Amino acid sequence: MPFEALAWTLIILLSPTLTRGLQSRLGKIDRWWLELAGWFHAVWIPFLALILGSISARAAGILPFNFTSWLSDLLVCALAFMAAAFVRRALPHPAQTYSNPLDVLRFEPRWALYRATTALWIGDFTLSVGASLLLGVLEWSLDQRLRERAPLSPILWSRLLRLAFSSLIFWATRNLWITVALQVGLVLLVEKPPSSVSATVENAQEGRKTSKG
Repeated sequence: MPFEALAWTLIILLSPTLTRGLQSRLGKIDRWWLELAGWFHAVWIPFLALILGSISARAAGILPFNFTSWLSDLLVCALAFMAAAFVRRALPHPAQTYSNPLDVLRFEPRWALYRATTALWIGDFTLSVGASLLLGVLEWSLDQRLRERAPLSPILWSRLLRLAFSSLIFWATRNLWITVALQVGLVLLVEKPPSSVSATVENAQEGRKTSKG
């Protein structure tokens, strides 16, 4: 249902602006309610669009597990994670900009809704992934406007990085589960402290310099 999918997408894009307007009218709202509204916006709206038949599960990348058909996708995922792990070793103290696993679960369902919506309207897979990427950038831009020109922190910029990487992995696999798993794995990889082996080597080198001095 292209128009229904478009309606859900517009709700996702515009609801933060409407919520901010209601918040200014209702005064201070308890943080617990804001957190609940955030999860409803992030997860339940895409879920409602799916169960009501507005979008296709396949277009969103929700596929049943089948090891044979998933094998090539799992290989892509493994190679991407190995490349990220290599970069992580080269940068033992990266800036903590890749957020946390919960944020992956908050954003990936929305981006999946964008992909399913654009697939209905465009048809071509590559073009629809590109269009959904633009929708994600539009969402990010609208969110920045709500922040009243607050300075952009690395955490805010990192959402664009996650969006671009998510789009690339989904384009390569067409699989939401693998995309989410790899995104969570990357978050955990970035948050992982330097290995104890590296720390031991550094301590040993410092001890040698001290003894020589």
